Amino acid sequence: MTRTLVAAVTLALLALMSWTAPAAADSAWNGEQSERIVHVLATGPTYVSPELRSEFSIREERDLGMTLKRPRVPVFLVIEPWEVDIQAKAQGLADHRDQEGYYLVVGTDMSTVHGVQSGMDPETVDGLGVARMAAAVANDHPELAQSTLSERLRFAIDLLKEDGATAEAYRAMPEASSEPSAAAVTVVLWGAGIVGVLALTTLVVWGVRRRSRRPIRVVPLSEAVLDTVDTTQREVKRDELTVRLTNCGRRVAEQHGGGERVQVALEAYEAAAKVMDSVDDMSDLVGVKVLLDQCEAALDGKASPGHCFFDPRHVEGTAHVRWRAPASFASVRLLACRTCRRAIREHRNPEAVMDASGPRPMPYFAVPAERSVWAATGYGTLAPDLAARILRGELRS
Repeated sequence: MTRTLVAAVTLALLALMSWTAPAAADSAWNGEQSERIVHVLATGPTYVSPELRSEFSIREERDLGMTLKRPRVPVFLVIEPWEVDIQAKAQGLADHRDQEGYYLVVGTDMSTVHGVQSGMDPETVDGLGVARMAAAVANDHPELAQSTLSERLRFAIDLLKEDGATAEAYRAMPEASSEPSAAAVTVVLWGAGIVGVLALTTLVVWGVRRRSRRPIRVVPLSEAVLDTVDTTQREVKRDELTVRLTNCGRRVAEQHGGGERVQVALEAYEAAAKVMDSVDDMSDLVGVKVLLDQCEAALDGKASPGHCFFDPRHVEGTAHVRWRAPASFASVRLLACRTCRRAIREHRNPEAVMDASGPRPMPYFAVPAERSVWAATGYGTLAPDLAARILRGELRS
């Protein structure tokens, strides 16, 4: 709503007014000081001013430097004691280097991240380029409110690595924001009357619609009903898997010879049968499904299927994506379906298999690895020896 309103005001005022464009970024170029930055960036992707060295550790610089060397696109980090016109100076630096890339710049406050780019992806949202969107997310995303500068920079770099991830993250923010410009302030002042008219119209429409609605009483389901539903679903799934298990056992028995393919199928079948004998949770039935998928693939002479890490029942095409677990800034690369990848890029928690074998339900991967083979292997997506572990007695402890 806010973005649409601002866009409408801007378009209306463009016909009524104009303003002088800001000075070119090149005018902010600062000779010798900036040439030193250019010289350092020619040897590596990071520059930390000696004046701010005490506020940014060598370890942080080294870790970020390693992260910056990995992206498929060039990303540079500059920490320089600039206090004013930082955005213009950063753009002047990028233009002067004449090298395509994204630049993340931090000034004297050692807090606000500024983003500029030279060349690169031309996509814009709300008038912001990709680099400025990444900086806006690093500065304003609620999940990063308590994060250190180093953590927020790493987050912005990860966004710039993935095609389209920056724009998705920016759009997904509860209220996207960027540095206010003089033009933006002018728009707000001149557009106050138009905003008032639009707001009044919205309130009138909302009031009419609200009066036409009647309250609906929502009665929550009781715990007993929910338990019954869960039990019924579990039994239906168990019956389906029992039929598949029987068919796999028959097919394995019909195989002749002891080739690798037959051995893989036999091991997966025996592991599935072992889990089925002790199933007490839906997360175990999901594991049986994974093992039977592996068994059938081996019998059909196909590669082992690549399941979605969050829920192997998801059938959309899987691909690798980087993901941070809640309350963690360490990211991992894993397989996920299309829906789960979209959730990750929109900073939502993907729908995962729930493990209810403990005192309270939780995502299966949150169970300590030593207590669940599913958590330890990501249902086989993180380790190839899922069946062997189960046959060794590592199902649960």
